[in-house]
Parts: sequence; structure tokens; C-alpha cells
Amino acid sequence: TEVRYKGTKSAVVSPDYAEATKFADIWLNPKQGTDAALALAMGHVILREYHLDRTVSYFDDYARRYTDMPFLVRLAERDGRLVPERLLRASEIGG
Repeated sequence: TEVRYKGTKSAVVSPDYAEATKFADIWLNPKQGTDAALALAMGHVILREYHLDRTVSYFDDYARRYTDMPFLVRLAERDGRLVPERLLRASEIGG
């Protein structure tokens, strides 16, 4: 594809060898049944590094336009732990 010609690397996360795997630069093959947990962990890192720890305007704009992130749950700190507080509103996302 065009992005590969420009040097973009791609990764496939699949517990078994899928058809798309042969076109990827990296194949992550978690044990069967753990791929969903891996996807959630990757999402956690992305949210933490590009939204919570430091605000990146490109990420905020992308989240507003193309995702259902405005419907996520807002967390509150209680007794040193993060617990669900209420649904997050789109107006509360960055900028």
C-alpha cells in the first residue's frame, strides 16, 4: 500500500497466522483468548501517554471526530485507586 512505500511499519495482532499477517512487518501472536486483554492494554497505554499524562492536540481532535471516546467513563481517585465515576462528556475532552 501507499503508506508502506513511505516507510510506515505495520503490526498484526493475531493468535493464529492470518492472511493479513504475511503483509505485516511485525506479528504479535498472543496466546489464544488473551488478544482482547492485549488490545485493552495497548489502548490503556495510548490513552495514558497521549491524553492523561500530556495532552496532544492531534489526539484530542482525532478522538472528537472519529471515535466514541466521548462516551467513555470518567474516573475518580478514591483511597489511592481510580474508580468509575460517571460517563465522560465530549465537552470535557481536552482543548
